[in-house]
Amino acid sequence: MVAINTATPRKKLIVPVIAEGSPSPWGRIDFVQRHKLGNKFLPLYWVTTPSHGGYMIHETLYRSMNLAPDVPAMLFTQPFEISGNTYFCFEEDCDWCLLYLELSAKGFQAMLHTENDLRAPDEVYKMALETVGRHHPKY
Repeated sequence: MVAINTATPRKKLIVPVIAEGSPSPWGRIDFVQRHKLGNKFLPLYWVTTPSHGGYMIHETLYRSMNLAPDVPAMLFTQPFEISGNTYFCFEEDCDWCLLYLELSAKGFQAMLHTENDLRAPDEVYKMALETVGRHHPKY
């Protein structure tokens, strides 16, 4: 397993839990699923609204995992702030693939899989490659 960057001193990451009714770049959240690594919950969420949704990952977690620093600039959705905390938002149609492929490259793709998934991880990986080719060919 790849370790999360510990080269810089760590401050305890205190972020509000995103819940149903919280704001998102796509409107008020009506469903939220918080993801975890092992048994530890992370500030990484799958959210939906009545019309849209996607992944929201706290910028500190994103950066601590050494994910590509140029990916947030590729997103169709601007970074979103909740209570002074910035989230990178990976829209469900076009941008989800960027987060999935970044996590896969670091060995963390299991963070995005849950017991409710209808597709096998290798099928999702193939879908991510197809989606990134359509929407982010420069990736």
